Amino acid sequence: MEKSSFIKQNYDIFINSFKKINLKFFLILAFDILFYFILMQTGNFFLKIIEKKAANVDLAQNLLGLDQQAASGLLTSLRGFFFFLIISAILFLVLVAINWSVFKGLIWTATANKKFNFKFFKKFLLLNLIWLPSWFLLIFLFAVIINPETSPIFMMIILGMAFYFTNILYPLFLKENKLRKIKEAFKLGIKKIHYFIVPYAIIGILLYAISKGYSLIVLSVNLNPNVFFGILLIFIAWLRYYFVEIVYSLS
Repeated sequence: MEKSSFIKQNYDIFINSFKKINLKFFLILAFDILFYFILMQTGNFFLKIIEKKAANVDLAQNLLGLDQQAASGLLTSLRGFFFFLIISAILFLVLVAINWSVFKGLIWTATANKKFNFKFFKKFLLLNLIWLPSWFLLIFLFAVIINPETSPIFMMIILGMAFYFTNILYPLFLKENKLRKIKEAFKLGIKKIHYFIVPYAIIGILLYAISKGYSLIVLSVNLNPNVFFGILLIFIAWLRYYFVEIVYSLS
């Protein structure tokens, strides 16, 4: 591809991402807010249950001074609490996947002007039940295996990869609701990674400009921290339009 046509293509993609924005943009923002609200409420609910369950496990007693019956009772309590934690974690992840699939499904279909129905939701949920736990497992493995001093770096790299491939996968999945799009997302993301350099540079520059601009405003005006969260939601909502344009132009 010639340099002039490459620049023009990136320019057209960038401009088209704004042209595609319509009144659904406000609906997308509402869905995003609902997603985070339900996520936080679900998290708080499980934390309270775990705290209540943990209060029933008494570890303050002198373990060496326990008789056999008391030690056996404590061991049973610990074993029960351990299994409770595992079941709670699995249930929480399933609920997160459902919440994610409902609202992110509504958001992405609205962004790409696709239809959201129960058939799409079932396939999108199945996709996320494969996709999301895989990244969580990868992060967990790196956190356990890698040296504690370097693990945050590797975890940030994995999160970056998850962000990169997810924003390729979802637009592809919107075109055809097939699980094989996972393979296509990796193929497109790796083979055509050079086509994403300019868009990500643009995203980085815009995010830096927004951050700097907000910091300057905060110096003179006392703003509620939620204002920055709202700005980020607007920016992320536009990003989805941008990623749809990029992926559709390459696939």
